[in-house]
Amino acid sequence: MSERAYTMTVAGQLFRHLGLQMYSGAVPAIAELISNAYDAMARNVWIKIPTGRPLQENDEVAVTDDGHGMTFDDCNGHYLHVGRNRRGSQAGRTAPYNDLEPRRVQGRKGIGKLAAFGIADRIGVRTIKDREVAHFALDYSELTRNTDFADSAGYTPETLQDDGQPTDEAPGTAIILSRLKITRRIDANEFKRSIARRLLVLDDSFRVYVNGSLISRDEIPFQFRVPEITGSWETCRLPDGNSLKWWAGFCKNTIPDEEMRGFVVYVRGKLAQAPWFFDLSGGVWGQHGMQYLTGEIRADYLDDHRDLIATDRGAVRWEDPMAAPLKAWGQSKVRNLLEEWTVKRRRAKITNPRVIIYIERAKRLPPREEWEKQYLMRLATVSVRRNQWTRLSRVPSQHRIVSVAVRGTTGFLAVTADGVLWYLSDKQSVEPNGILGIGDSSTSNWRWTRDSSTPFPGTVGNPSRETVVVAPTESDSTP
Repeated sequence: MSERAYTMTVAGQLFRHLGLQMYSGAVPAIAELISNAYDAMARNVWIKIPTGRPLQENDEVAVTDDGHGMTFDDCNGHYLHVGRNRRGSQAGRTAPYNDLEPRRVQGRKGIGKLAAFGIADRIGVRTIKDREVAHFALDYSELTRNTDFADSAGYTPETLQDDGQPTDEAPGTAIILSRLKITRRIDANEFKRSIARRLLVLDDSFRVYVNGSLISRDEIPFQFRVPEITGSWETCRLPDGNSLKWWAGFCKNTIPDEEMRGFVVYVRGKLAQAPWFFDLSGGVWGQHGMQYLTGEIRADYLDDHRDLIATDRGAVRWEDPMAAPLKAWGQSKVRNLLEEWTVKRRRAKITNPRVIIYIERAKRLPPREEWEKQYLMRLATVSVRRNQWTRLSRVPSQHRIVSVAVRGTTGFLAVTADGVLWYLSDKQSVEPNGILGIGDSSTSNWRWTRDSSTPFPGTVGNPSRETVVVAPTESDSTP
C-alpha cells in the first residue's frame, strides 16, 4: 500500500463565499449578529445604523448587547473558531444567565460571525467579561488576500488599544462594522419590520432597539385570521408524528410589501424559510388571494437532528424526507385557506350596505330574469384586477346578459363560445361598491351595444355568440 498522504486545505477565498456572497444585505447580516446576542443570553440588543439617506463608506453600524461577553480564551477558542458547532454540549441549550432560564441555541454552523462581511470590510469586536476587555478587529481584505493562511499559522486579527485592560464596565459585546460595502438608503420602518419578521423570540426577555426605537412584532390588521384571536397559534401533528404551530391571516386589501406575503417558517425562534407558498403559484387555488395572505409556522423539529437550514437562513432543504411532510401539509393548507377566504370574502361583500342595495334591485327583477339575478349577485361580490378577465359562471345558451355599469371605468361582459360569462375592467381593482346599477335594456338607461363581429378586448378572443359591451358615460345615472 502506498505511504502517500492526501491533505485538504482551506483557502482564504472561502470567507468571500461565507460572508459577502451568503449575506449580501443589511437585514440578513445584522439578524445573524442579533442571533449571536440571543445565544449570549442578552436581554437587550442596541443597533445603531444610518437610515433615511444613502450610506457612505465612512459610516459605521454598531450592534451592542448586554450578554455574558467573552474572555480572551473565549474569543480564541470559540468566537474565532470558524465552523464550531455550539449544539455539542448541554443538549443544545445555553447556561442560565441574566436571571433567564436556559435558551435553545439558535446558532449551529459556526459561521454567523462572518455574516457581517456581507456588508462591511472590517469587523471590530469589543467584549467584556470577568472585568477585562477583549478588543480586536477582523479585516476582510486581509483574510481573502492570503489564499493559504489555513495551511500555516492561521489568520491573526488586529489587536486594538484597550485589549486586555481591566474595567468596571458591565459584561457584554459590541460589534462595530466599518468600511461599509452597501450604499443603498435604508428605510427605518422597513428595516425594523424586516428584522422583526426574521425573529420570533422578541419579547420582554429579549428586546431589540434600532436607533433607540424598540422593535415589536405587532400583527397587521386582518379581515380574517385563523385562529381568530390575535397572537394565538394552532397546533398540528403531521403524518410523520412531528408537531408544529401555525397561524394565517388575510388582509382586507392586498399586502403591498411582497416580503410580507406568504408563510415564514421558524426554527428555534429564528427564520429558516423566507416567506413562500410551498411552491404553489396560484392557478385554481387563487393567485389573487395570495396577495392578501400571510402567516407563520413554528417547526423546531426541523433542526433537532440533521441540518436542513440553508447557510443564509433563507430556505429549508424541502427535498429531505424530514421536511417533505411539512411541505405537503403547507400546500394543502394554503389551498384550503384560499378556498375559505373566497367564501368568507364573498359573504362579507354581500353584507356590505352599499352592495345590499343593488342585490335587492336584482331580486326585484321579473321572474323571467331569475337567471340574471344569480349572475348579478355573483358580479356584486367579485373583485378584478386591471386587464384581468374574471370568470363568473356558465350561462345557458337561451339567456342574454343584462347591462352593468362600473363607476369611473369601462366594464365589459362577454359570453364565450363555451357559454362562460366573463367580466373585465380596466380599473386597478373593482370592488362591489363600484357597481352603479343593474337592469335590462328596457328598464336601464345605460348605453350599451351588441356586436358579434368585432373582436372582443382582452384575451378571450372573438366570441362566436352575441356579446354585450357596457360603456357607461359621465351622464349615466342609476336606474
